Amino acid sequence: LSLSHTHPSSHPHPLTHAHSYVTGCAANGVALAFGFGSLPAHAPLNLWSTEHRSAFTPLVAGCPCVACCRHTRAYIHHLLLTHEMVAHILLTVHNYTHWNLFFTAIRASIAGGTFERDHQRFLADLAA
Repeated sequence: LSLSHTHPSSHPHPLTHAHSYVTGCAANGVALAFGFGSLPAHAPLNLWSTEHRSAFTPLVAGCPCVACCRHTRAYIHHLLLTHEMVAHILLTVHNYTHWNLFFTAIRASIAGGTFERDHQRFLADLAA
């Protein structure tokens, strides 16, 4: 999964599609987990994958969202398999929380003067 997205010419900037990206990932069973600066980087999580069947851990350790604080990867995986709408709601809550943390980390990086270094690390993490 990459961060790229096809954008109509009427909205050329990717950030204008934040809502559709965040909710689109959730609708496809994906939990965002990319990092920037002080926010640790993890690969996006495809909760449809059977590797999460017995993963009794949060989506992202340390994430303050209700999905991570009260539920496990295994539970959300189960909800997806049983086509429970709450799976997509929990993933949407997580993804919006992560999106906000991501931009908070970017603002801190700019304020701290480390944006260029953090940006290069972010791009390298995406390419890996």
